Amino acid sequence: MDLVSLKIGGSLITRKDKEDFPLTINEIKKRALEFISIENAERIAKEEVLPTLDKINLNVISIGVGPFGHNLVNKNIDPEIVHESVSYYCSVVEKFLKKIGLPVEYDEKYSPRHTVFYDGEVPNVEKLAEWINEIQNNGKIALTHGDMTIDNKVVSGDQIIPYTAIKLNVNRIVSASDVDGLFAKDPKLHADAKFIPVVNSNEKLNIIFEKRGIDVTGRLPKKVENFQEAARHGISGCIVNGLKKNYLKNALLGKKTIGTLIVP
Repeated sequence: MDLVSLKIGGSLITRKDKEDFPLTINEIKKRALEFISIENAERIAKEEVLPTLDKINLNVISIGVGPFGHNLVNKNIDPEIVHESVSYYCSVVEKFLKKIGLPVEYDEKYSPRHTVFYDGEVPNVEKLAEWINEIQNNGKIALTHGDMTIDNKVVSGDQIIPYTAIKLNVNRIVSASDVDGLFAKDPKLHADAKFIPVVNSNEKLNIIFEKRGIDVTGRLPKKVENFQEAARHGISGCIVNGLKKNYLKNALLGKKTIGTLIVP
């Protein structure tokens, strides 16, 4: 069976546009459920991911942290508080995913805060990849998230998935977002935005997305650039709309679906 890695965007399972995100860890824990789209997380897990598990080896799910990370980094909050926030959020999501039946496993000791650092501009994910492999060998799916690294830099789930995929010789990587894939300009702001169905590994992207909300990791064009790095190692990628029925399921299974393919 194919080995597959998955990123579920924060736009799907957090309320990124909800205002008044708290800035202290006590308040974040108290109000966490206000900023998590549990219904979306449960639907995606139950209808899109769970039905694929007898046909693929899903080794890791990285969940977008939404306001639990982006809002705090944007306000220059202490990196350790950022980590506590995203880690707590991931532990909450883990409980809901397990209730649906996904055999996920999260361990804060192996979060990017403790396992990832930068070699120049490239995140070193070797220790994180080793943990993901260990969890998979135990018959479970590793659950991880964007975070602050050991050296207090931001690492996104959109980096974690392709770079660990390279280390683990994954067959394909999939990212679920709230749009159908990559467009020449932001489709949420421009109804005439041209859809881009295929991007090759060395293609230069000439895309400008206007600032909309808080995002400290580069938005969809940056996601594609990270996936292109995996494609240069022979790993295909696909970005699909996780809000639309069967799009994500088909992408995980390697079937034809609406989305942007990132090809070697």
